[in-house]
Amino acid sequence: MLAWFLIKSDVGQIFEHLNKLPLGIFLLALAINLVFLILKAWRWSLLLPDFRLSGLVKLNFIGQLYAVISAGQFAGEAAKIYIMGKGQVYAGRVAMSVLIDKLSGIIGLLIMALLGLIFTSSALPKSMSWTLTALALACLILIFSARLKFAYEYLTKLLNRRLSRSVRFKKAFGILLNLLLAWRDYSKKSKIIFFSVLTSLVLQIMLIGVYQLLGLGLGINISFWDWCWLTAVVGGLTVLPITIGGLGVREASLVGLLGYFTVAPEKALALSFSLFGLQVILAAAGAVWEIKRIKIFKLPNN
Repeated sequence: MLAWFLIKSDVGQIFEHLNKLPLGIFLLALAINLVFLILKAWRWSLLLPDFRLSGLVKLNFIGQLYAVISAGQFAGEAAKIYIMGKGQVYAGRVAMSVLIDKLSGIIGLLIMALLGLIFTSSALPKSMSWTLTALALACLILIFSARLKFAYEYLTKLLNRRLSRSVRFKKAFGILLNLLLAWRDYSKKSKIIFFSVLTSLVLQIMLIGVYQLLGLGLGINISFWDWCWLTAVVGGLTVLPITIGGLGVREASLVGLLGYFTVAPEKALALSFSLFGLQVILAAAGAVWEIKRIKIFKLPNN
């Protein structure tokens, strides 16, 4: 896909747009991304208060590394779970914290996208608003569904029955049972979930700001509200584990969506490459910590 866009576009013009992007704007976007990862780690620490924030920050950078060099954000989240939880008794809690954290982030993304669709002056299908609302509610229901007594007891009995009967998959059923227990525990922490979603809104606004900032630097003049839903669509597509680091998918989505605003493909591709450049820089920082193999996840001795 990426090769096809480059063949169909004026590559020289793409680099010309990139050269015109002010260095100050790029560095400001990089600084926002750095704060973004730190604040994202703080949101995660709401779910894992026993772990040091500095360790969670480093792990977010390491997750960024694997998100860039492999199948996107799913690989990054999986790396975080593996590094923290491998061989630990609290592995189920770690895995579920990553899932709840991700769902909170998706809710924040969907809320900002919905606000963008409500306040945009662009003529967009109303069905998009209903779809985003349904997805946000589905994420909330998924987080709190473990509080339903009958559902929790049914799943617990089912897993315990399988655990006692199966020898081959005993370990797998044991992991699922630990995940269910952690899920039940987190579903009771409504206040923490609320602040997690609230933080996700702030994070999404920061991400939208990065898109708009780089867009302005490249001469792409789109309203904040249009960036709200556009960023959500691009983020939703690139999170799919289709390509390495979302390459090709990001370019296709930006070229297609910005084409709606009569933005030239070359400018859209320049924006995509500048966004990817930010990710590579952050991934490089994660690579340093990963190479050093620093032990950053040790629970404090009580």
